[in-house]
Amino acid sequence: MISWSPPYSGNSRLLKYLLVYEEVAGDMERIPHGRVPTSNVKQVAIPPSETTWSVPNLVPNTRYAFRISAINALGESESGNPVSVSTEEEAPGGPPLAVKALSLSSSAIKVIWEPPESQLQFGKIKGYYVGYKIKDSTDKYVFKTIENKENFREERVLNNLERNTKYVIRVQAFTGKGAGPPSDDIEGETLEEDPPRPPSLEVLGMTSSSVTLKWKKDTGDTSAASGYAIRYKKEYGSWKSEEVYGDSDTHTVGNLHCGMRYEFYITAVGGSLEQSDIVTARTSGRAPIAPEKEDLLLVNATSVTIQLSAWKSGGCPIKHFEIKYKQQRQKNWILFADRVSSNKKSITIASLSPSTGYQLQLTSHNEAGPTEAEYVFTTGVALKGALPDAVLVSGDAVPFYLELEVVLPVSLSLVVVVAVLVLVCLIVRKRNPTETSQTAASQTYASRKSQGGESVHMCEMEKSAYQRPQSRAGTRAGEADPLYYPTPYATTHIAGERHCRKSLEAMEREVCIMELQDEPQYATVKRTARPPKSDVHIYHYPVHIPPELLDELQASSSQWDDGGRSSIMDTGGYIGRRSSRVTT
Repeated sequence: MISWSPPYSGNSRLLKYLLVYEEVAGDMERIPHGRVPTSNVKQVAIPPSETTWSVPNLVPNTRYAFRISAINALGESESGNPVSVSTEEEAPGGPPLAVKALSLSSSAIKVIWEPPESQLQFGKIKGYYVGYKIKDSTDKYVFKTIENKENFREERVLNNLERNTKYVIRVQAFTGKGAGPPSDDIEGETLEEDPPRPPSLEVLGMTSSSVTLKWKKDTGDTSAASGYAIRYKKEYGSWKSEEVYGDSDTHTVGNLHCGMRYEFYITAVGGSLEQSDIVTARTSGRAPIAPEKEDLLLVNATSVTIQLSAWKSGGCPIKHFEIKYKQQRQKNWILFADRVSSNKKSITIASLSPSTGYQLQLTSHNEAGPTEAEYVFTTGVALKGALPDAVLVSGDAVPFYLELEVVLPVSLSLVVVVAVLVLVCLIVRKRNPTETSQTAASQTYASRKSQGGESVHMCEMEKSAYQRPQSRAGTRAGEADPLYYPTPYATTHIAGERHCRKSLEAMEREVCIMELQDEPQYATVKRTARPPKSDVHIYHYPVHIPPELLDELQASSSQWDDGGRSSIMDTGGYIGRRSSRVTT
């Protein structure tokens, strides 16, 4: 039942409504506005006085799309958005198809069939009723119910039947709304003698291309089989069959794919066609084994050589390789080769960019399946003066050192480091002038102190030690005796004659004043008393004295350091040792 509200008439009397509908297989939300999903369109003209309408003859459990428009003397209005409605399911409208009966034994018949046509199912098939009775009897049908569950198969074995008897069999499908029409009756007959039953089957062994099976006859089976049919298929494949003689109990199924999973079952030839339990086996071998990068790749500045022979077969011969590569920072893979023969030992990818990271995707195929492996490598540095084989052009990935997410953090880090270094330099520079001035003042003070003190002592020493004694009356007036006194340090006189006339006390006072003036104004130095210096300096030097002065020198021997105990070393007038006391 469809209902709607009357539209604005446009100041013209409505002539009729036009209802358009059809079956919908897809999602109504994906149907464009103003368009009908398919070409099987049906139209219904509705009087203008009606605002509801019942649409008959729709298919159960089917989805429909409806749209309506109004028509007056000026034309047809636009239709609104389509409305989707699904009809309810009903009992199946057609019977099961291709019903057959197979004689299994003297007491069993196997029934197989196919589901009703899809357009007549009118809902989800929840199961089937299988009815049977003895042919030409007035008995009612006995029905067996088979529910549609997981791993459901449209078949049923009828047991406990009479020996060598004909039966009439029919099948009905049912939904949640009820059962549909039954199939046509078919005949099935039990056997007079029981045929051989299928033996129990097991796997004895396997290789990369074969599986060996072994079976054992049922202990309750008294009939001998003329032969056996072995049926097998690989996973997701179709069934194949091989027959063997009845006196055999083993068989090897060959020409199988390496590393594949197979299913097997066995039936007795000429028997009930009842099959044994299914057993599974996998041929030996596995998918290819990827090698280590060091064994696979030989890399230089502009190319990479792939050692395909480094791949291990896994027990199944490798058929071909698929090779892709890309720069690490790129998204799209470049297909280098899609079917490289396994007979090829190596292959080279050239025209690569030096010092660039790449990803390599290598897929190896054999009968057991593919193995995909990815490798990362970096091309070497180009030789000086050499040109790269490939140059980035427009559309290629930008080098990482030009990308903003790399450049910006590096730049900010450099700015922070430079700022820290400048701050450290300013702090060190601010502290250095104070330390330099203190060091310079100390050095000036020590230099002046050393120069002043030592000069006074040396001048006084030379004045007293080198002063020649006055000659006697025998010496001519105005003439001086030629005496030579070598300085003990082989240096020139430290101070001039004028400085040597200063008294020791005056020099000491001057030195003290200089020391006070040189003291840093910003520091207070507590000066400790100097340790007493030795008041005796002894010098050794040869003195040549004329004979006429010998007596005078002996008379004045009280000036000698040893109190006159020194002796004249030879008659040549040389004194071997003389001591001078200089008081500092």
